[in-house]
Amino acid sequence: VTSGSYSDPNALAYFPTPAWLARDLVRMADVRPGHLCLEPSSGEGAIARELAAVVGNGKLQCWEIDGGRAKKLDAAGFVTFACDFLTAEPMPLDRIVMNPPFSVPGRPQADVDHVLHALRFLDPEGMLVSVMSAGVMHRTNERSGAFRDLVASRDGTMEPLTEGAFDESGTSVRTCVVRIPAGGAR
Repeated sequence: VTSGSYSDPNALAYFPTPAWLARDLVRMADVRPGHLCLEPSSGEGAIARELAAVVGNGKLQCWEIDGGRAKKLDAAGFVTFACDFLTAEPMPLDRIVMNPPFSVPGRPQADVDHVLHALRFLDPEGMLVSVMSAGVMHRTNERSGAFRDLVASRDGTMEPLTEGAFDESGTSVRTCVVRIPAGGAR
């Protein structure tokens, strides 16, 4: 584990991905053996476990800003970087499956920041699948509109999840799943 920590875990807006949803996200990403995969903001590894079931731990990178959770991921055998994913240098990867923080202090629409940064990692034939705040589907601000345009320009999709999808994780925030092919862009 590379060193990293965060002094206020509640500020990280951590809400674990339910197991059923982690399985669905990996399926939607069409993850196959041999793919190099990434789960930024790995939390406790719900998505990482599903990815590793297909590609193995050696073909998967996990990034987690919370040092305690990063140590647990490392102990579980994942290649783990304990630092802010937004500081990571891009490298070509086949699949990115993620549930980023939606909003953190000083960074509204943090999920948009995380997804845009993650797209820089995709191989030209790659695929990104992310849970996001459903607000990105209907907000009228310029940032949300530009994001929707990007998804459409790459023939991506944005689908709302059922209401209560994250109830078991302690939040009733409305969510959606965004699927974005690399579209040959890097």
